[in-house]
Amino acid sequence: MSSVKNTSFLEAFAAGIQHEKDFFDFCMKMHDELKDGAMKNFFFDLADDSIEHFQKIDGIYKQFSGSNELPNLKHLGLLHKFHTTAIQKLIKKLDRNMKKSALGDELEALRLALQETQDAAQAFAKLAEKFSDKGIKTLFRQMSQFNKERSILLEGSMVYQHPFVDDSAMSDYHDEVMGVRIEPEKRPPKMSVKKPSKKAAKKAKTAKKPAKKKPKPKKGRPKK
Repeated sequence: MSSVKNTSFLEAFAAGIQHEKDFFDFCMKMHDELKDGAMKNFFFDLADDSIEHFQKIDGIYKQFSGSNELPNLKHLGLLHKFHTTAIQKLIKKLDRNMKKSALGDELEALRLALQETQDAAQAFAKLAEKFSDKGIKTLFRQMSQFNKERSILLEGSMVYQHPFVDDSAMSDYHDEVMGVRIEPEKRPPKMSVKKPSKKAAKKAKTAKKPAKKKPKPKKGRPKK
């Protein structure tokens, strides 16, 4: 199997489109699993954003290919070919969270979506640096930006909808939080009087000892 660096222009666009399609399907799955309410509508809006993303991907293709429109990749058989490429295996690992179910739990749905978008933003940013082709580089940078914007929305929604989630639960949602090491509070040291060392004490004792006075000569008796 060829390396990721050997990904062709069309294979890269197939990867970007497939990722957007998979995220769209994931959001609609969360929408269908959740009960009616703000969170259900939120996932519908997230899915709807993918339509705008498809249009931006198409615009990048036109800019760098000189073609009028992005070809139908399914008809060209490129989406089938995409499933056997090196980049496809990487994307499969990346999208592992989208295969899971939240089982109707709003917090779990947010957690899965947030982890997915954070992973995707980081992965596409790294992929962009592996290519010299300006079209592929621009595409993957844009894919990273799509997911950064999504993660900001998801983090905001999590704080708004679940403001009282405890610290231990929140640490599961963000790898950076999990990596933070909280040092115990340092108390100021107690003031203590230093005992003089034995050597210093000896010196002081020697210094204080008065010098012995020489005995005065005895005066002889006057001769008669």
